Order: sequence, then C-alpha cells, then structure tokens
Amino acid sequence: MELHKKAGSAVWLQRPLPDFLLQYAAHDISLISQLHANFLRAGWINGHVLPLLRQQSARYVSATMTR
Repeated sequence: MELHKKAGSAVWLQRPLPDFLLQYAAHDISLISQLHANFLRAGWINGHVLPLLRQQSARYVSATMTR
C-alpha cells in the first residue's frame, strides 16, 4: 500500500520487474489459485455459471484496461 501511495501503479510498468514485485504478484497468484479451488469445492463455480463469470470478467477488463 505504501509503495502505491509513493509511486502509483506506474511501478508495475518497470521492466524487468523488481524482485519484490515479482514475489508480490506470485503470492497473489497463489492466493487466487486457493480461492478458485475453494469456490469449485463449495460449488460456487460450476459449468452453469462459468460462461457468465467469463463474460463479467471480460467486461471488467475492457472497462479498466487503461488503468
């Protein structure tokens, strides 16, 4: 949070990414993977809702693509 206040989101545009940002992103991916597994296990994500989730995600990405 402190990094975002100081540098904004532009820090994510640096290449190569600094190690601490790579670790931060890898941790997010790990947590998202665990959430996905839990949602599948709980039945919140299934063959019926998956197309809707994909449509909602595509709308979100297209609306926020420039951020």
